[in-house]
Amino acid sequence: QETRNADYLTSRGAAARARDLSELGDTVSVLLGDPGRLEELSRRAKALGQPGSARLGAAEILKLLES
Repeated sequence: QETRNADYLTSRGAAARARDLSELGDTVSVLLGDPGRLEELSRRAKALGQPGSARLGAAEILKLLES
């Protein structure tokens, strides 16, 4: 599940991803050195967000359990 989430966000320009632990430091350093890219990642992530989706999902589960 988490791999699919990461793939989804990365493919839409809302996240950066290190392929493995050895790349993690470099990935973070690159991002911290590029405030414009961080801002763009943030903007795209916010555009993909769905506030309240966890609450809606829980409500749907309760409906199914009650029926």
